Amino acid sequence: MKHYFSFFSIILSSLVLLTVGCLPDPPTQEDPCTITSTIRNKYNNDAIRLAIRMQQNGSGADQVLVSESLIDRAMNALSAVYNSNSPARDTVVSTYDIHTLPYPEFDEFRIEVDTNQTWVKEWVKEKTLTGNATIDDLMTTYGLTVEAFLPLSVNFVVITSIDPINIAALVDHFEAVPGVITVQYDAITTGGNDIVVQDLGSIVKLTYKVGYDDASTINNCTGNCDKVRSWVFDTQVTTDICDSEFIESFGDPAP
Repeated sequence: MKHYFSFFSIILSSLVLLTVGCLPDPPTQEDPCTITSTIRNKYNNDAIRLAIRMQQNGSGADQVLVSESLIDRAMNALSAVYNSNSPARDTVVSTYDIHTLPYPEFDEFRIEVDTNQTWVKEWVKEKTLTGNATIDDLMTTYGLTVEAFLPLSVNFVVITSIDPINIAALVDHFEAVPGVITVQYDAITTGGNDIVVQDLGSIVKLTYKVGYDDASTINNCTGNCDKVRSWVFDTQVTTDICDSEFIESFGDPAP
């Protein structure tokens, strides 16, 4: 009888384990900062530009490499707004599809050069390394490449980078080298829509702006836009929270 009871107990325990093992996993709460790869790619350049703007306004202004944590922080703030539910969200995301103005540039800049300098002649031949130790060190350290030489009214070399960089932090390093006349970047000729960021610690404030001269020139103004309408969102993007709250809209009437 004892053997029969022990055998029955083993069978019962096994059935319980099998039943528990077959139960579906409990549902997990969706991360509010989660977005599809398509949407992430759509806002990738915006996140990089916002990260550089935050970096330039903080203690990392003199750092060439862009902080990955700031890029993630900016992307999470953008994602929080994208995933939120409000008429204002629909206005900035769907109606006007607002993105950042194309500044700061982060993967291309131009250097005006003196072609009489020996090392510059290598750039004229569109070679990245020149034999100038300072120039070559900058090029290799930050993954820079000579994209083109432009013999215009003045001589320019177009430099590109593999990874996003804070070009403003490179200017003084290049302009200290004899043969470099000036570094040019962030040349914006038209005004338009933009996203402005303020990192307030626990809150990242995003202001979405529509710029226009009239209804036919939305995001394509001649110079600075005559009219601007803004929508402000406060986002919380800590490790535990990714939330967005619409605060206000102001400015000229929406076009």
